[in-house]
Amino acid sequence: MTAYYKDVATISPSTGNFVRSLGGAALIRRPRRQGTRFCSISAEKSSVRALKDPFGAFEKTVRAPEASAWLLRAAEQHKPVYWVAAVREVTNASYAHAVANDAGNGLLSVRRTSFSEQQHALEAEEDENGDVDGEAMRRKMQARGGHRRRDSAFEEPTFTKTDVLGAEIRECRVKLVKDAAMSPSSPNATRGGMPRWRWSYISVRDERKGGEEVQLAVGLGAPLDQEEVADLWEEGNIDEEEEEEWEEEDDE
Repeated sequence: MTAYYKDVATISPSTGNFVRSLGGAALIRRPRRQGTRFCSISAEKSSVRALKDPFGAFEKTVRAPEASAWLLRAAEQHKPVYWVAAVREVTNASYAHAVANDAGNGLLSVRRTSFSEQQHALEAEEDENGDVDGEAMRRKMQARGGHRRRDSAFEEPTFTKTDVLGAEIRECRVKLVKDAAMSPSSPNATRGGMPRWRWSYISVRDERKGGEEVQLAVGLGAPLDQEEVADLWEEGNIDEEEEEEWEEEDDE
């Protein structure tokens, strides 16, 4: 647990969700997403809650009787499945817009900005992350009666003392095993120094086929990186092209 937490995070221009934690770095690489915005985060404390044995917990979950029908449906429909193995929580957090300035060589310098800076700017200019200063901001606030919840704060309060700021997300694969000799296995495939997939094999009954028993292979992948999680927010689903590549990837 961290007694005091400070961070700068990028925000998706299309969804408004947090994308990547930048930590306390003075200089960052320019984000690949056009129009990415920045948020400064301060909190009284930060803590991470994580599963001690992610695969053990995953295997116990997929073997639960109530999971059978759901897993069978996911396998038949090639639906994406994701497993949350850890979450980061912050307590009494304050969120504020941050200004990004070009530092050259594809880098940006990011700093927390106050609303008074925006309000008293001489010109209505947009900074690197799209915040508007000057007269445009003054007109915006006058239309709201000149009131703002707190300097540079986001307009949507969380109304909670504790917020979930991030998570460790792992992709799962659920496949029907029609031939034991063709079971998916990838003993040599790695991702970030970890096995790409760890498989568990379970038997379920297909009630639509008179209770016929079928075999499922359920694989737990390594943690997704922050950009991959951001892509999930952007897309809301996996691409059809990815679905077509399942067979090839699983048998690497």
